[in-house]
Amino acid sequence: MLRLFLLLKKHRPLTIVVSAFSIVLIITICTLYIHNQNTNTQEAKVVETTPAILNSIQQSIRLIGTVKANKSTIFTAKVIGTLEKVLNAGQHANKLDLIAKLENADLEHSVLLSEDAVKLAKEQYDKYTLVFAKSNAISQKSLDDAKAAWITAQKALATAKQELDQTKFIAPFAGIVGVYKIRDGSQVTQGEQILTFYDPNEIIIEFNIPANYLKQINNGQTVIIGNKLLHIEHIQKMVDPNTNMSPAIVDYPCENCFIGENIDVDLIVAKKNNVLVIPSSAVFLKNGVTSVYIVENNKAILKPVTTGLQEKEQIEIIEGIKELDVVIVCGQSRLYPFAKVKIFQAEK
Repeated sequence: MLRLFLLLKKHRPLTIVVSAFSIVLIITICTLYIHNQNTNTQEAKVVETTPAILNSIQQSIRLIGTVKANKSTIFTAKVIGTLEKVLNAGQHANKLDLIAKLENADLEHSVLLSEDAVKLAKEQYDKYTLVFAKSNAISQKSLDDAKAAWITAQKALATAKQELDQTKFIAPFAGIVGVYKIRDGSQVTQGEQILTFYDPNEIIIEFNIPANYLKQINNGQTVIIGNKLLHIEHIQKMVDPNTNMSPAIVDYPCENCFIGENIDVDLIVAKKNNVLVIPSSAVFLKNGVTSVYIVENNKAILKPVTTGLQEKEQIEIIEGIKELDVVIVCGQSRLYPFAKVKIFQAEK
């Protein structure tokens, strides 16, 4: 016994090392056992899934358009006068119908005076012509002066009528009378806007396209407005330096639109066919890496992925998963790699 004690005492450092190693080994075995037990007994996380499939996808940008009438005009007062409505707001007018006018007594009186001057000058010229033809009692110069006076009077009448015509607002095409900006019977000054006149049968949407997209957009490009697939009629090949955008228009058949209202325009800027597509809700960032979870052997497998086009609820996957992989689309926040999962089955 004494000899054994002396032997252990002599090799004491070695004994301590062996004992420490044994303790670490026991702890590791216990930890693995407990982890294994937890893994075997953990409750599976319920998740929603969908298969990755080949499909078409397109990318669009949301722009704001304005509803406008393709044919419209704003009547502005060119002379002063008192407004007199002929047609009320909302009424239909045919081309060349009188919509409204400005009463201006001075211009009306000027036309009457000019008409009288023309009448007198014509009578004088006719009289000189008759006398000159019969007796040459007047000179050729007097006859020429009478003719010149008649022509001058006609020019003055034409000018007076033209000025009077500026008091009239005539429909340039068939359309609808807009709301008057001036009340009936009010005095109007030169340059004031009176009303808008438009054709409701030819509606367009005008919107602006950011300059960085212009090189990939052409006339005929598809847009989506109010769930309708339409095509760009024209893009202005000039960028506004103030907005860095270029205007475009689309014909828009719409019976319930209001002129001047704003409307969403989804401009399709890219499209791909036969590519791998999954719901965008399946994609998330894990430690700064774009990733998805797929289901293999009832476990959540973390897969880094490279994405492409994205449109609303769909996203293109360029690499990282393959066709028909079962992708988890809901419940990822509760998962970790190799967590047990159970696919949600909707009740029938």
